Amino acid sequence: MNRVFKIIWNKSKCCFSVVSEIAKNHKKTKVVSKKTLVLFVSAFLVGSMGIAHAEDPAASLTAHYVSVKGESQDNKSNYKNDGAKGKGAVAIGEKALASKGGAVSIGRNAHIGGNGGNTSGEGSVAIGDNSLITTNGLDLASIAIGKNAKVLNGSGKQERGLSFTPDNFAAPRFFRDDTLPKNADKVPGGIAIGTNSYARTGSIQLGHHTFAGYKMGGIDVTNANEEANIVGMTTVGTNTYNKGALANMYGAYSIITGDFTGAGGMNSLNYGPQNFGANVVGSLNSIRSKGHDGSSGVANSIVGVANTVENANGTLVYGAGNKITNSIKHISPEAGFTTLKSWEDTVTGLQTAIKNSKSGGAVLAIGGGNVADYVLHSQLVGVNNTVTGTENKVSEYNMVDGYKNTVTNGTHVTMIGSENTATDSESTLVMGDKQKVTKVKHGVLLGSQDAEKETTVSDVVAIGHNAYVGKEGGIALGSYSIASIDKGIIGYDPLTGKASTETSAIWKATQAALSVGSTEDKNNLITRQITGVAAGTEDTDAVNVAQLKALEKKLSKGGSNVEVVGDKKTGIVVEKDPKENTSTPSTGGTTPSTGGTTTAPVDESKTVYKVKLDKKVDVGNISIDGSENQETITIGKGDNNVIVNNTGLTIKDGPSVTKNGINAGNKKITNVADATEDSDAVNYKQLKQATQGMAEVSGEMNHVGAHSAALAALHPLDFDPDEKLDIAAGVGNYNGSNAVAIGAYYRPNESTMISVGGSFGSGKNMVNAGVSVKVGQGNNVSRSRIAMAKEIKDMRAELETFRKAFAGISQGEKVDPIKMKLFPDVEENHWAYEYVKELVKQGAIEGYPDGTFKGDRMMTRYEFAAMLYKAMQKGINVNKKILDEFEVELERFRIDVIAKDKDGNPTIERIRVNEKKKAK
Repeated sequence: MNRVFKIIWNKSKCCFSVVSEIAKNHKKTKVVSKKTLVLFVSAFLVGSMGIAHAEDPAASLTAHYVSVKGESQDNKSNYKNDGAKGKGAVAIGEKALASKGGAVSIGRNAHIGGNGGNTSGEGSVAIGDNSLITTNGLDLASIAIGKNAKVLNGSGKQERGLSFTPDNFAAPRFFRDDTLPKNADKVPGGIAIGTNSYARTGSIQLGHHTFAGYKMGGIDVTNANEEANIVGMTTVGTNTYNKGALANMYGAYSIITGDFTGAGGMNSLNYGPQNFGANVVGSLNSIRSKGHDGSSGVANSIVGVANTVENANGTLVYGAGNKITNSIKHISPEAGFTTLKSWEDTVTGLQTAIKNSKSGGAVLAIGGGNVADYVLHSQLVGVNNTVTGTENKVSEYNMVDGYKNTVTNGTHVTMIGSENTATDSESTLVMGDKQKVTKVKHGVLLGSQDAEKETTVSDVVAIGHNAYVGKEGGIALGSYSIASIDKGIIGYDPLTGKASTETSAIWKATQAALSVGSTEDKNNLITRQITGVAAGTEDTDAVNVAQLKALEKKLSKGGSNVEVVGDKKTGIVVEKDPKENTSTPSTGGTTPSTGGTTTAPVDESKTVYKVKLDKKVDVGNISIDGSENQETITIGKGDNNVIVNNTGLTIKDGPSVTKNGINAGNKKITNVADATEDSDAVNYKQLKQATQGMAEVSGEMNHVGAHSAALAALHPLDFDPDEKLDIAAGVGNYNGSNAVAIGAYYRPNESTMISVGGSFGSGKNMVNAGVSVKVGQGNNVSRSRIAMAKEIKDMRAELETFRKAFAGISQGEKVDPIKMKLFPDVEENHWAYEYVKELVKQGAIEGYPDGTFKGDRMMTRYEFAAMLYKAMQKGINVNKKILDEFEVELERFRIDVIAKDKDGNPTIERIRVNEKKKAK
């Protein structure tokens, strides 16, 4: 039965109503009429918009461009337009279900379950393929939009503890705890918008989530990871995954991982607090708490891109590419995270807990590429800074600011600057560049080093460019100042001219020295005046020049027998009556005579005193030191001086002439004449001529190398009597020079070779010629194909003879010895057999083939020839008759046995060509 729907004005209800009538001419179809759908939706919308009091509208409406297509027609398919179960609900689509009042389900299999135990919680919206709003407690007004969008509204301890409405829940009890709210409308439902989005009570997730099957944040993204069963989360971004109560994420492809599953029991107790209140703003960031402590991730904040925080809490990261790991300290709020409290009480409790736990790990990283591992309560500001500790020795209370600074196993280390390093140090301040401190405690280093400089002593103060302290407790003030004098040094006693014998703290230093310059390089002393010094009062106070002048004046009033020595002036005269005469140096007038004592003319009205010339004298810019074994004259001040001593003459930063030789000091020596003797110095002209010659020799060597390589590539082939001339070619290269070579080899026989060759290239040519001749006994190894061919021809004839003989034997014929190549022992051949026996008696030959000659059988002609040849090899004269008889056999080749094994079997054999022997 088919129906036609219309919208009409219902006067009694003062609103529009949808009515239907049977249409006989309509047929059933799987596609719901567009008009029916539009009329239905229009009625809902018109009613919802409150146009109940409109004056008589048109009796019917017509809609276009709207359709719903489905295939199922069962009772749950909404085919019968019965998917809207709740009052005022709307269900559009195949298997769409809207079970709560005011609910709207649009899309295939869009479900609003309404399976809670409450009648409230109305007004949910589910739009999209397989969108779902369900509950395991009470229904709450929620929104699920998108393919597979899902909202799960719970009624557990999370909803109660993080609702911040204590009057809406019963007080918690240890057993049979009641977590249902009194008024479900005061509990926020979830909002999930986007493909595969998921939200639990009070959570918001906005964005598509399609990254399942890939890795992110050190885990495989799965549905279990996506569906974080946690309340109060806010997640906005494509493929961004949240897993922390009251945690917030804004950006794409970021993730928070954890071990909480929502299964309750020990899982909630151990991992429920993970990532609480974490914040991530930006993309490609991760807070990795999975597999770590329940406090991991709590109160972490990340703003930026590609930052990683793992097993840390209370961490603040702002920037790009920063990495904080293993920086965690337990945070335990009063009575746990899900205790029923108001918003104000919760905030106050968290503030107290964070303060009492020192903010957890509390690592701050601002900038890019900073790394912290096993670090607590520290900050890294800048780029590529690194602070690390170990599981057993955590770095703590450090502050690093700058570029590429490194702190390892440090505590209370403050570092500002770039490329500084601190290892196993504590309570140390470093400001500058390229400073390196190792195992330093309570150090202060302010200033930059030109190259990395390592400090390894404690309680140091170094202030200034390249200032350095080498002794514990030392102080270096000013650029290039070096404190290298240790404690325990006894002061100078002017009365004795030696170190004092006193050992009190007044005379003996209890700490390392304070340096305002450097005495490390005796030829380059660094000194400074200390100005603005007040007059000292205590024995350990510094005195100023005013006090010294007062002392000098006091000495001049001392009367007779006063001796003034070492005041850096020459020719000082001290008069007896200071009212009329004053101490006057003679350097401004006449020059006193040289020597230790100056004697004045005797005058009755004057008193003559002894005046001694000090061992150290300064006159203008000239200083003379007459100390024994240290006699030195210095001309000039500062960096421009000349020193003459018992070793020679030295000009600062210039040449020197000493007993060890002449050092030009990196200066030119000009006007040097041409050297003539072996021990003379050469000048630049001579050196240039020599180097030019060397360059020419080097070039010639390159040519020679290339030509030699090309000629070395020429090789002759093996001897061939039919092809006695060989041609060869080759190429060569050496150090950029190239050459080609061609050669010819002519071998008239196996023992002689004539060769010529030449190479060409690089504007140079090289030729060679040679003759090679074999000398010595030789081994008569034959390569002659002619000899072998003759032998093979004879062998073939002999084989044919044997074949015919064997055929005759098979027919009963007698074998002709002559045809068998035998040398028959007949009367006419007796002479030959007798001759061989005579040779055997002489020991000239051995039998064939068993080594003994028995004379009891006929032999072949070749056996005779072999024995004769062996005899000739031993130098036996063989008569002409027998040579003529066996001439043919003797001129062929043979196989000689070179070596035998222990059983007499041949192990090495060689092919030989018989040499033609002449009878003697």
